[in-house]
Amino acid sequence: MSLNKSVRLVLTLLIVGCTNDTGQPTAPAGPADPIRDANGAVIVTSIRQVRDSILLIHGIPAAITVQVLDSRNGEVRDRIVTWTSSDQSVVQVQGSGTCGLPEGRGCYRTFLYPGAAGMATITATVDGVSASASVRVLENPASGEGSIKVEFEVIEFLDNEYAPLVTVTAAKETAGLEVIAMTFRVPASGRPYSCIGSVKLIPGGTASMFREIYGDYQLTFSIQGGLGAFEAARVSVYTRDANDRLTVTEASAAVVQGTWPSTYTGGTPPNQWACSW
Repeated sequence: MSLNKSVRLVLTLLIVGCTNDTGQPTAPAGPADPIRDANGAVIVTSIRQVRDSILLIHGIPAAITVQVLDSRNGEVRDRIVTWTSSDQSVVQVQGSGTCGLPEGRGCYRTFLYPGAAGMATITATVDGVSASASVRVLENPASGEGSIKVEFEVIEFLDNEYAPLVTVTAAKETAGLEVIAMTFRVPASGRPYSCIGSVKLIPGGTASMFREIYGDYQLTFSIQGGLGAFEAARVSVYTRDANDRLTVTEASAAVVQGTWPSTYTGGTPPNQWACSW
């Protein structure tokens, strides 16, 4: 009997009132081992992706991750992930390799390079099992000045780690605004650090992103050798409104010296933004 890999069957075994030869109840069996093939290799049954749909902006690359899972939802760490795009003029994908990256960002990730405005589908495949996400690319943002106010600062730590803090306030007369991407530019890095995500703003409302939580910062990045002397770091905040109009608002800030909070645990709390150089 063969099972279609696109269909996952979940079987639940209920053991009620079972006894052994002595009349005493038997202990329930432990969790089943993952399903294996004839050669003893764990069979991949599903791929878990971070997003089902992705909104990108022309010229701003992004990274996404997947997790390759077995029949017990355990991570399979020894397979190759193959990535494809249905339309490379809209988005190109780059990256394949074994699972279980030490960075802990999921099983494996690929970089997305958005091109022309349009729609495409990206697909991750492992051992014949696939997961797909729709990608939409927007381009030609207008100036967002007047629709939002951006406050920005960057904290520099002694170990060449940096924490950007961004606060966005929507104008009272705006409605349906959504922050969908940000790029950070620091001269010493040589290239922007980009993040994609989604934060909805109410008229007159404020949203703080990458803030400190319980002594940890939601986003930090490092630059080999440190930033050195420069005038300012910059952030570009991309929003779209209810009419799907794309805008960008920029802000700059001098880097300030800081120290890790006394409650710092050495980790970074998860956040909904997918970021990469």
